[in-house]
Parts: sequence; C-alpha cells; structure tokens
Amino acid sequence: GALEFATVFKAICAGFLTGTEPAICQKCSTCRDEHKCVVEGRCASSDGAVSTSTFASTIFSLCLFFGCVGLIQWKRAQAQMRDQVKGILAEYMPLDEDKIDSTAIVDDDDDIDGQFT
Repeated sequence: GALEFATVFKAICAGFLTGTEPAICQKCSTCRDEHKCVVEGRCASSDGAVSTSTFASTIFSLCLFFGCVGLIQWKRAQAQMRDQVKGILAEYMPLDEDKIDSTAIVDDDDDIDGQFT
C-alpha cells in the first residue's frame, strides 16, 4: 500500500530528539488532520465546531442584550409602581383646603409668648 501523510509526518517528527523537533511537529502532532495543519500552519477546528472567540463573543452579546432588556423592564416597573402609589395617595389623602379643619393638628396661640402648656 501507499504511505499516508499522517504516517510519514509522524515518522519524520519521531526522527528528531525530544526538544529538537521543528515547531510544526509540536503544533500539528495533536491535530486530527495533520495534513491540513501543515498546509495551513494551524490546527483546523473540528467539523462543525465554533471557535472559542466566536463562542465567547456570542455569550457576551447575549448577556449584554438580556441585561439591557432587564434594566429597561425594571425601570418600567419602577415607573408603574410610582404612578400607582401616587394614585393611591391622591385617592386616600386629599389635600383640599376645606378639609384642614378635620386634621388632628390644633393651632393654639399659646406658644406666641414662649410658654408651652
């Protein structure tokens, strides 16, 4: 049979002493497709795999997107809550001028000369 590239590549790299082999032997010895690694100068990614940088940037983008959506929703809920509280206070605590007499505050003029009772 014919010799395959992987067999020849491993045999050539095995002929060097440890630590003296070319960088391409160290770089491509763990790759699945050694021929492609030697031709391109780097290990090709696995079939259908996503690179680490693409994966990390996608995760970061998704976190940023959902963070922004969450912040907008939180601000919206705070504004709705504030409007509801203002409505409840306006309904139960009217501040009309004719209702001042019904409060518990009594306006005595005893403290004008500095004497308290």
